[in-house]
Amino acid sequence: MSKRRSPILARRHTSLLTVLAAGFYLLAPIFAYSQQEKSGFKHDADQPIEITADTLEVAKDQETAIFQGNVNAIQGNMSLRADTLKVKYRQSEKSGENSSPFSRIDALGNVTLTSADENATGDWAVYDVDTKTVTLGGAVVLTREENVIKGQRLIVDLVSGRSRVDGGDIVTGSQKGKQRIRAVFTPKKNEDRN
Repeated sequence: MSKRRSPILARRHTSLLTVLAAGFYLLAPIFAYSQQEKSGFKHDADQPIEITADTLEVAKDQETAIFQGNVNAIQGNMSLRADTLKVKYRQSEKSGENSSPFSRIDALGNVTLTSADENATGDWAVYDVDTKTVTLGGAVVLTREENVIKGQRLIVDLVSGRSRVDGGDIVTGSQKGKQRIRAVFTPKKNEDRN
């Protein structure tokens, strides 16, 4: 005797396969985004940092330098632009032979962090030179090609290239809670399809 499936089981099996196929289709852009061969913000954070600006004010007693107006800090293939950069530097006797003369860079106003294939904007940023991390905050938008992620804080590990986006807290009137991140992933168009 041959076994025949009941029509109800066959329909359930077909429905399950359809749901799985749709799920894979919808999640494909996320997997493609994370699997891309691009480096993102990963780079050699031990390279020199070049800063250009309209003005520079140095407060030697506070070990700070404040760059203002069209500020651009470049390190390798990464650029950090802002209205103002406050650089915390080390005295020459405090910095080791292989360490950066800077320990921290704070960016304020119209902040943009750019690499060869990613762009992030925010209201402020902190580049911790010793830990090789950059944190952007306030209305953060991270873009790679047509893919966009929005949140309130972006933390980038420059050594591994890993990024984390957080939604942040919402406080409006009597409402308190967590804001969620929003991501839009656009699948690549297959030029072979018509």
